[in-house]
Amino acid sequence: MIRRRSTAWFAAKRPQVVFLRGRQGRRHRRQHTLRAEFLYDNLAIATNVIHAAHVHGVEKLMFLGSSCIYPKLAPQPLREDAC
Repeated sequence: MIRRRSTAWFAAKRPQVVFLRGRQGRRHRRQHTLRAEFLYDNLAIATNVIHAAHVHGVEKLMFLGSSCIYPKLAPQPLREDAC
């Protein structure tokens, strides 16, 4: 698992494709008790993985977001301008 320091992993593995997904957890914890921790961890993971992928020449980077990060009652299908 890649966390906040990913340069060594990228140097060792030399991947061509990376699928990036943030830290996952129970919705209740994200929304009520650990909001700042989830935000901090996900930002740290994303910035480090994106930078390491760039530095090590990764050809494709897929950044995935969970549906639970969007408003519960958002219209479906979700459009880019709805958020």
